[in-house]
Amino acid sequence: MHSTKTSLINLSLYISKAVLLGIAIFLFTWDFEPRKISLITEKEIAHFQKIDLVIMLSEITKNPDGVVIIDARLADYYKQGRIPMAISIDVSKDGKSVETVVQAYNSNPEVKYVIVYGNRSDPTAELFAMQLFEAGLDKVQFFYPGFEQWCVCGLPITK
Repeated sequence: MHSTKTSLINLSLYISKAVLLGIAIFLFTWDFEPRKISLITEKEIAHFQKIDLVIMLSEITKNPDGVVIIDARLADYYKQGRIPMAISIDVSKDGKSVETVVQAYNSNPEVKYVIVYGNRSDPTAELFAMQLFEAGLDKVQFFYPGFEQWCVCGLPITK
């Protein structure tokens, strides 16, 4: 009986030490500084436009020839279905896509907006839009609801 009680005490001391060690490791390794998840500064973020479905449809309706829509999802997703008129730029494969887009659309007076979209759960499209903005494309807008909301609303898709 005495050895069982001693074993339980030793076990509880062992567990207590392990918990305290875990807390100490957590506290010593935790980065208490907030992480910067944005590629652009707070000052620039005011000029980086995130648009919703209503604004996107309004801009497409007002001037369909002046809007370039970029599907920044993987090429396989693009082939399965996309927003009509969207062009595919698979950011994971094309390393020069930022410079290509900026050169193609920044100096073109006919292009009023470059709208980038992706899957809502994948941050790749927003990062791509931010990179375009940082590279000097002031016409860029990010459609943050993503392709999923487009489909949920029953809007047309092209396959």
